[in-house]
Amino acid sequence: MISVRPAVVHTWMVRHVARLYSEGLVPSAPVHAFMLQEIDEYTSHFATFQTVDRTPLPFSYVQMTCLVMNIFVLTLPLALQSEFGWGTPFVAACFAYCYTGLYINSCTLRNPFNYDKTLTGAPINAFIQRLEKQTEAVLMDVNDLYEREMPPSSTRSMFCLLYTSPSPRDS
Repeated sequence: MISVRPAVVHTWMVRHVARLYSEGLVPSAPVHAFMLQEIDEYTSHFATFQTVDRTPLPFSYVQMTCLVMNIFVLTLPLALQSEFGWGTPFVAACFAYCYTGLYINSCTLRNPFNYDKTLTGAPINAFIQRLEKQTEAVLMDVNDLYEREMPPSSTRSMFCLLYTSPSPRDS
């Protein structure tokens, strides 16, 4: 199933920026063009994120990787004994450590955003919370900047326009 969410979000953001531009809250046409370019780039990255998110590595591949890794690590000392002699257990332990790391990474690829609440996976919720805080801080800074540059007759702030949308009852 193909998600239309990036296109919907893109449309909302472009409409909002167009409304801000028509109300004179975007200072110039180059700034407006830059804002539209950034929206296009964001939408592209969001679509890529969704593609990666919706394409998990099947569990059978992870299970097969684990089996092949165990067979390799268990038979490796037999092949290395003639080369390393008494040092074979240390070399084999090093290989086992490396291949265990590869196995953990394959588990992470099977569940990249930790939906199953396992110990592997990227802490996506922490990233989202951090991104929300940083975005809010940037919006507040932009709002303060525009309030200082706007003529005194303008009473509405850009921040208020970003967080309020006209309801159907207002029309």
